[in-house]
Amino acid sequence: MTESISRKVLCVVVEGLDSMISQAAVTENIGMLKQAGASTSDARILSESSLAANVAGLLSGVQSSAAANRSTCKVRDQSNIIHLAVRAGCSIAAFYNSSVLNRLFDEALSDDIYFINGPIERYDFKLMHLAAESIRMDRPDLCFVYMGLDKPLAGDYRNGVETCDKALGIILHAMSLFGLFRLYHIHLIGLPSKETLSYAKPTGLEIRVPWIVSGPSIRAAYTIQSEVSIVDTVPTVAKLLNLPESRYWEGYPVDEAFVDSASDLRSVA
Repeated sequence: MTESISRKVLCVVVEGLDSMISQAAVTENIGMLKQAGASTSDARILSESSLAANVAGLLSGVQSSAAANRSTCKVRDQSNIIHLAVRAGCSIAAFYNSSVLNRLFDEALSDDIYFINGPIERYDFKLMHLAAESIRMDRPDLCFVYMGLDKPLAGDYRNGVETCDKALGIILHAMSLFGLFRLYHIHLIGLPSKETLSYAKPTGLEIRVPWIVSGPSIRAAYTIQSEVSIVDTVPTVAKLLNLPESRYWEGYPVDEAFVDSASDLRSVA
């Protein structure tokens, strides 16, 4: 049995980042996280055509259609990581640019919430500079960053993902300057675009996404062998924050990623 882990977590979600885009795009900062931690390029998403459903599943650890098809994953749901972290006394900060998340956060529950409508590069990456400043000054226990993408010309999300990687670099640079990599675990998850999801459902195309976790308690440069789903995100974040498990979760912490775990804790594909 592993020891309890009580660390801070930066959780970053990049919309439009699926495994195919990941291979085509130049993403230096995402690549750095992959080398520093444990990762897979083949995490499963929900078998839904809705981006909102996948966001809900990612943040609630619930994959059933009845739960995931709600317009958003409400903060008061017993499975939601935001709700659980606040109940445990964690400080929360959230930075996002997608209206998909507008109903997710309640100002009475979250300490710092910043929403800038439009491209992530709007106002010279203001949202990312705000996130970097929050981590540097306030050091929230859970910092959530969601980078949504506008629909690009010809449906090519590669440039958008590369812009998100540049935005991520703003946060990572600040963390490096102030020695915060020792304090934070960083969890990055990709989500397919709305257009990719809409195309995949009628064609039966199986979409996989990158799932990366790095930090003091995580194996470095390690490829995860077990099957991973986006609903494993919340249980893994909860383990990093030393939060209790929820009986509503349908996902599991990815124990294989931790330095003190045995490789056979979960079934290997």
